[in-house]
Amino acid sequence: MKQRATEPTQFVPEEKTPSEDRLVILCDGVFAIALTLLVLDIGVKITNPHPTQDQVNTALLTLIPPTVSYLITFAIIAIYWRFHRNLMQAVQRLDNTFISLTFLFLAFIAFFPVTSGLLGNYAEEPVVVVIYTLGLSGCGFSALALWLYATWNHSLVAPDMPAAEINTRTYSLLLNPLIYCASLLLLLVVPEPYYICYSWALIGFTHRIVQNMYKRWLEKPVQALIHHESESPKH
Repeated sequence: MKQRATEPTQFVPEEKTPSEDRLVILCDGVFAIALTLLVLDIGVKITNPHPTQDQVNTALLTLIPPTVSYLITFAIIAIYWRFHRNLMQAVQRLDNTFISLTFLFLAFIAFFPVTSGLLGNYAEEPVVVVIYTLGLSGCGFSALALWLYATWNHSLVAPDMPAAEINTRTYSLLLNPLIYCASLLLLLVVPEPYYICYSWALIGFTHRIVQNMYKRWLEKPVQALIHHESESPKH
């Protein structure tokens, strides 16, 4: 039985070339190191060798900002790892431009431990929040560039990869950095700079809304055709 073109197995190759495997291994290594380095900035700092209970409690409270920054950044890196995994499943061949864009993408991933440490220790400073947000935006735009280059005219993916799949992922990838950049406008109104981090929780809801709108937009021509055929006079 012939498979439908919309099934993922149509455009996911069963085997990868050695060059593709090496690129995946390199990327996984960078992701793993970045995730590990995030936690190194979290630690209790007590200078007194015999601290009192109040000093211990105060020191423990200082763990909250870097821990929150760690959790946010860990989740973001995990999301981009899943994106890259799905991308490399769809990609069937490599070229120098794609490899160069991959290194640009990895540069932002590798820089996350630095910006996460800054946010965890100096979240009350607007410039630190701006640096962290711009790092997120740069990572998002580089991920979008990777996807667009690989799927443009199906240059690096299978020719039967559905256009709807390409467009849906494109819109999703574009939303992330746009929301990050737009959130910087909240610095003009929020009492504390790090409050803009809470606005990023809207990304998931925005993705769902856009996907539903795009799905309805795709269904309109089909529904119009069915309606037209149902009203056509029968001979």
